[in-house]
Amino acid sequence: MGSLYDYISAHVLSRRGNPSDDFASLIANKDYRGELLSEREAGWMGFSVVAGGLETTRNAAAVAIMELIKRPEQAALLQDDAVAKTAVEEIIRWVTPSKNRLRVATKDLEIGGQEIKKGDWVVGWIVSANRDETVFGPTADQFDITRDPNPHLGFGDGEHLCLGRNVARLELKILLQRLFERLPEMRLAGDVEWVHSTNTTGLSTLPIAFEPRTPTAA
Repeated sequence: MGSLYDYISAHVLSRRGNPSDDFASLIANKDYRGELLSEREAGWMGFSVVAGGLETTRNAAAVAIMELIKRPEQAALLQDDAVAKTAVEEIIRWVTPSKNRLRVATKDLEIGGQEIKKGDWVVGWIVSANRDETVFGPTADQFDITRDPNPHLGFGDGEHLCLGRNVARLELKILLQRLFERLPEMRLAGDVEWVHSTNTTGLSTLPIAFEPRTPTAA
């Protein structure tokens, strides 16, 4: 993580005063209330774009592929655009690529019988909220790409709603539709290994095999 931050920070700051036609230039030279972002702010903004726009989508896609390989009857439904859209929402709920958020309480309050004092550190477990039986009913712990409605919190909420959520939705829809259209006979070909992380849900290995299609005669 430190190496990634150093790399991206240096890349963003290299655009300061020397802009190009890219997002790094926008971050480096953005006038925010009459000032440029500090070097630290610019570096973390660039880091957040990569972490939020690449890491989470990639991990959601990998886990989705694994789950759909296990459930070919659901994978077969992906070519229906309406189902593909609900599938993306279920994938984000099921995977919850970013599992929690640390916050500091700004006032005294009580949640679910637990007293929280102003200044307390609080970890909100999004992955738990996305399995809440009071919201998703008795099938909360089941993977179902036809689930609708699906009020998950995988993209956050309120002022913390993911800015790139619609890009992520489009990426996942296109990827999964095309992949299972071209390689419908995919199967797991070894042990799956999960990323060891308190916050990230993802796979470090996903071995798969498939039979190449016979070319259609001209």
